[in-house]
Amino acid sequence: MSEHQADPGTSGGVLRLYGALWRHTAGDRGTLLGALLLLVGAQSMLLALPYVSARALNTLQLRGTAGLADAGLWLAAALAVTAGSWLLHGPGRILERNVALRLRERLSTGLVDRALRLPLGWHEAHHSGATAHRIQQSTHALAGFAQTQFIYISSFVRLVGPLAALWWIDPAVGGAALGGFVAICASVIGFDRAMIRLARLENDAERRYAAALVDSLGNATSVLALRQGRAVVGLLGRRLAAVFVPMRRSIVLNELKWCTVDTASRALTCGLVALYAWRVAHAPAAAGGALLIGSIYMVWEYAAQAGGV
Repeated sequence: MSEHQADPGTSGGVLRLYGALWRHTAGDRGTLLGALLLLVGAQSMLLALPYVSARALNTLQLRGTAGLADAGLWLAAALAVTAGSWLLHGPGRILERNVALRLRERLSTGLVDRALRLPLGWHEAHHSGATAHRIQQSTHALAGFAQTQFIYISSFVRLVGPLAALWWIDPAVGGAALGGFVAICASVIGFDRAMIRLARLENDAERRYAAALVDSLGNATSVLALRQGRAVVGLLGRRLAAVFVPMRRSIVLNELKWCTVDTASRALTCGLVALYAWRVAHAPAAAGGALLIGSIYMVWEYAAQAGGV
């Protein structure tokens, strides 16, 4: 089941995970939906932070010390938005993690029950250590997703929301942001496909190592009687070294991925700010082309939020 987390050959891996989550949370679906609504609401509230902060800065720039009171109100609104977001996020996370605990218990029990119902021939053809490793991986994978899927919700809101805000500020800036982020997402998917293939190789090697380890410890008496301790240690060392081969490649790919994403996202953010400033500077005087620091900050912050996804 752990392999269903990410299939490089098809799209919609996250949707399939949500489908599996829905299937295995029978009896807790109301709680799960409540958690999702709270988490979406929390992230949606945070989308207002750049706007209210920008209003405070623009008020000070336009009115100076005469606008301190109004600017203070906007800053107080920023604090209120943050507090309100946590009033939704905290309970949502508690509900989410409680659902994950019950899912882990239900899934673990179900998989063990299914394994014990399989015929003896199947068990003879499949090593018990590898089977136990698969059960643990599957249980931890889906339960881990269940208690951290708020990251996907947050990512969706923090991508769509800022893009909509940038489009509202200036359609040209919004269009440029959309094109840039599509290109960045394409590069991320390319890196992830390669890393998923390596993760599968690593999982297979991990299972072979786990099987050898279970055999060695389960037959310690025979190993000692036959004086095969050194040979067994050597075998385990080779099995573990096989795990490290795809892992080392994945480490390098991971760093290349984040270097690419971080550099491209930062360059796009700077480019969007420059584009907005250029368009304001070249806007007709009748359109009120004043370049305000708060507005610049708002473009920067929305672009940075979307880039952070």
